[in-house]
Amino acid sequence: MNLEKYEFSENQTSNTNQIIYYFESVGTKGTIKKGVYFQPKNHFEYNLALGDVDMKTEAPNFETYSNNGDLKKVIATVFGIIMDFFKNNPQKVLHFAGNEARKTKFYHWVIAKHLEEILQYFEIFGVISKTEMEEFKPENEYQGFSGILKRDFKNKN
Repeated sequence: MNLEKYEFSENQTSNTNQIIYYFESVGTKGTIKKGVYFQPKNHFEYNLALGDVDMKTEAPNFETYSNNGDLKKVIATVFGIIMDFFKNNPQKVLHFAGNEARKTKFYHWVIAKHLEEILQYFEIFGVISKTEMEEFKPENEYQGFSGILKRDFKNKN
């Protein structure tokens, strides 16, 4: 995405193989530490989660809406983090959904708004049920989303 991004750092937990990227959102409510969590489901699949990070305990909070006035920059940063994840893990499948319908609808809106650019790098699917998904269509509603790096892009890295 050709939008301004925050700098981010990567941290892999040795006991869970979870990969975490951190960045700080700076906006109308001050500085909020964010975490983008890649949680392995199995050897080939990861779940993606975005949350605010408690500055004292480092625990993620996936329930909050920070509304820090920097949404475009946060979206661009998360996209950059996903690109970095796939640079290091080109064969993986990434799954994500909101922990409530409102967040899943927001993710749908982000994908639809940036679909042309996303499709340059990824194949993106909408999850219809636990056993069914389809190529993402902006007009359809989904329970979640899955993405893989396009084969052509894998070969460039």
